[in-house]
Amino acid sequence: MSSDVGEKMDNQKYTIRREKDIVLLELRNEIDSSAGLAELIELTESLLQAGEDKVIINLDKVTFVDSSAVGWLIRLKKQTNATGGDLKLVQAPEFVIRLLGILHLEKLLEIYGDEEAALDGFKVVCPSCSRKIERNDPFCRFCGHRMKAVEE
Repeated sequence: MSSDVGEKMDNQKYTIRREKDIVLLELRNEIDSSAGLAELIELTESLLQAGEDKVIINLDKVTFVDSSAVGWLIRLKKQTNATGGDLKLVQAPEFVIRLLGILHLEKLLEIYGDEEAALDGFKVVCPSCSRKIERNDPFCRFCGHRMKAVEE
């Protein structure tokens, strides 16, 4: 996938687009071992191989997930974290939130109410002025503070 802001790819199972260096993946319908999960695994593997390790998955239009889909989300979270990125979930339906709670995964898999909040979750706080800036900015655009290469 190229780095064009706003690039969009659409099919029956998902829509994929970008917001700066973050991939936004909107899933639809059922996500299970018999309903397209292999395609999603292949897609996310190719994204990771291309260095795309900041991913937001919108679950608003998902109607069902099984244990294999939950396993995929856990693996994707670990894979993105291993390369300095992250996975964030957005607008998870109540049944997904309950399932993750039963499995004690609600802290591992961060769920945000909307895309804006998830995008904001990729930012860091400037230690000088306490404003949020992009993670890779060398200087704070508000106060000019020099940021470390990667502040966590």
